[in-house]
Amino acid sequence: MAGLIDYAAIAAGTSAWCVSPAYVFLVPTYGLMWWGGQLAASLQTQAHGLVKAMSMTLPATFAAFTVSNLSFYWLSGKFSDMGFIEYASRVAKYFPQYLGAAVFYVLCALVIVNVLQRVKIKPVSMPD
Repeated sequence: MAGLIDYAAIAAGTSAWCVSPAYVFLVPTYGLMWWGGQLAASLQTQAHGLVKAMSMTLPATFAAFTVSNLSFYWLSGKFSDMGFIEYASRVAKYFPQYLGAAVFYVLCALVIVNVLQRVKIKPVSMPD
């Protein structure tokens, strides 16, 4: 879905600067976030589940951020004149916003799931 959204945005005139051979590494990037979500979901049923579930957000987000940015550095061809340490220091400043967005989405999902689990809707019975 993300690829289709990017394609539509580029077709509408958005810059394609970020599209490179590294683009394929968005699959494992999203996979890492999915994996973190699966672990978080399995922890929700245990004591202190919300805290444990949220604790999965940091490592999954860090891993996704790292895979995405390292693959872009190595495969995009846009940083041949920039050393890895300089690149890493320039990109690191974006991690707090990246993490903040992930935390926001995870919290929203956890709230929605918990509300849906607590709401008991009686099935509508059909008249005879």
